[in-house]
Amino acid sequence: MTASPPPPTTRVGAPGPGPEPAARRPRSGWALTARTAADSLALLAVAVMVAHAFLVEGYVISSGSMAPGLFGYHKRVTCPSCTHSFARGVSFDGVAGLPGRMTAGEGDGDGTPARPVTFAHCPNCGQPEIDVSAAPDTQGDQLLVLKHAFAWRDPRRWEVVVFRHPEDARQAYVKRVVGLPGEAIRVAGGDVWANGELCRKPLTTQRAVRIPVYDPAHAPRPDDAPEPRWSGDGWVRTELPDGDAPTVRFATAEYDAAPDAAAPQADADADGPSRAEWRRLSYRHVLAAGGTHETAVQVDPPPRSFEWDEPRLPVAYDFDPITNTLSCRGVLSGADACRLRRLSRDPRWRDAVKELAARSHFAPITDDYGYNHAPDPRFEARALDFALSLSADLSRDPDAALALQLTDGNRTFLLVADRADRDRRPTGTLSLFELDAAGRPLGAALRSVALPASVAAGPVELEFSLFDRQAVAAVNGVQPFAPVEFDRPDDAPPPGPGPALLGGRGAVAVTDLMLYRDVHYTRGRAVHGVEEDYRLGEGELFVLGDNSPVSLDSRGWNDGAVPERLLVGKPFIVHLPSKPGTLSWGDASTTVRIPDPARIRYVR
Repeated sequence: MTASPPPPTTRVGAPGPGPEPAARRPRSGWALTARTAADSLALLAVAVMVAHAFLVEGYVISSGSMAPGLFGYHKRVTCPSCTHSFARGVSFDGVAGLPGRMTAGEGDGDGTPARPVTFAHCPNCGQPEIDVSAAPDTQGDQLLVLKHAFAWRDPRRWEVVVFRHPEDARQAYVKRVVGLPGEAIRVAGGDVWANGELCRKPLTTQRAVRIPVYDPAHAPRPDDAPEPRWSGDGWVRTELPDGDAPTVRFATAEYDAAPDAAAPQADADADGPSRAEWRRLSYRHVLAAGGTHETAVQVDPPPRSFEWDEPRLPVAYDFDPITNTLSCRGVLSGADACRLRRLSRDPRWRDAVKELAARSHFAPITDDYGYNHAPDPRFEARALDFALSLSADLSRDPDAALALQLTDGNRTFLLVADRADRDRRPTGTLSLFELDAAGRPLGAALRSVALPASVAAGPVELEFSLFDRQAVAAVNGVQPFAPVEFDRPDDAPPPGPGPALLGGRGAVAVTDLMLYRDVHYTRGRAVHGVEEDYRLGEGELFVLGDNSPVSLDSRGWNDGAVPERLLVGKPFIVHLPSKPGTLSWGDASTTVRIPDPARIRYVR
């Protein structure tokens, strides 16, 4: 017997039940998916419009005033000698007196160069005259800017900002804040001064503005380099398997070098590592060709049977008969050396030419930007501040030690990570010394702390810099001690071709070795803050571009101050970057823009 549902009841005065509705036909899966997608896109569009109106806004950089951190319109170049990839700008701020500078405005969105870009020079190995005429242009970095970021707080020094230009509110500029309201700002000696005090960059800012000098993972071909830039006793260079980066490895088996081999510091009775146990790896800025540096040798007394037919000789070299000085600009090419040797059969003359050719390969490090045009020696500045970063593995030897040495030409500092120093600290010590001219420590360590336990577990990241006259160190991104500040006289000599050195003891392996330089702030148009202090008023900022040689900023505008009311916001990420790609069909092809996720990054 089955139960059936009771018949429906009807209340008095209520309408009776109507006919049952027909069963609804279920929607197909694709219809539901399409409806869901349409709803999602509509919500996304609304969210984007709200965010654009109230939160963020996108900007495209057209000029290269913030390169190499932020690119304007540029060409992507791969050096044929060292395979280093870099950007070559096609649009620059206008800088008076600099020949050949591009003048497309930073906010005009045009980026069309004043003349075709045909050549580049490699900032890593110095390879000159790399033909880039066929390389397609790449759009500048696109920034997402957090609007109204400064409605809740004041701008900070070294912060990147987007603002409207005081003389043309239609143009948006991106620069770095270096001067704050009420300060007297001066740009001198490559640095920024506020109220007579040197403005020192924190480590986070140093990482954002530091400019690579050399990456040994992209060493030039042996035929193109007279000798390696990093070289020394007891060190061997090996190639890691599977296409990994090259390793500079410090091997125990190589320690049987000459006992008098130079070391990064001196005797065992000094407060530091023993000289006899150490081997070193030193950096020298070697160029295979090109350069704008000057090299000179003496030829005294002058050679016999010598005639200097100056009109028919290139201007790349010269001979001064008053001082008997033979000189050249840049690396003396083999053809030029051959021409010089033919001028006299005197052995002393030929020896002088040979010496000049050899010495001309060693160049000082300057404020060269591969992003810009070929360097002009009239406007080059010598780099003074350098930094090292590397990955060091000291875990395989309990007595291993690594030393990093840097000089600004006037002061020399040594950072020593010594696992064997366990008398005071079980994990070893990290110590900072200042050295004298002979390489000996000037007394006890300036700083000394325990090495982190991670040193015994595997590779650690080490950073050491002398930016802005301060010695700064970091292990795995953390500063173990406060920076050591120091002075440098205005007339101090700049460092030579070798500002950096590594020392090692025990089984030490070093990878990802990089040498950097700091931004060297130049005179620019020298309208404001160069010849004398520039006083900022209430609510006014002084801004500079990281690409100082070609940046048009507070140094050169009619009014050097940027009112805070013109700030648009704070850029926080480079988004939607692109790179040129090739689309081919049959015998035809065209260049198209394709996404470049590797260039997505935060703005520091």
